[in-house]
Amino acid sequence: MYKINFVRITTEGETSLHDEFPLTQSHDVVLRFEIGSDGKPLNAAVVPNGSQFNAEPLFTLRSSDPMAAAYVAHWAEMAGLSGVEPEKVINARATASAMRVWKERNAK
Repeated sequence: MYKINFVRITTEGETSLHDEFPLTQSHDVVLRFEIGSDGKPLNAAVVPNGSQFNAEPLFTLRSSDPMAAAYVAHWAEMAGLSGVEPEKVINARATASAMRVWKERNAK
């Protein structure tokens, strides 16, 4: 199992380690990395943040999350009622179904 950590680097060069995405100022840089079971960092990457990236925030759900399939299915239901394009709604429903199947097959 991997653990996600974040390092915040301020414009003054101060650093801080966080278990969750940290509160930041517009010019801070945030690094996201996973820690493997051996304690070594993996997959380090700069997280888009602040004016230099101007990136849209996003939230990722994994099939192993106990509520992920239900969240995605609910989103699909609400999106369908809100007039989101049918292809996206169908894709979300298929993703929710695939998440449920994955969870059942990988239950421990």
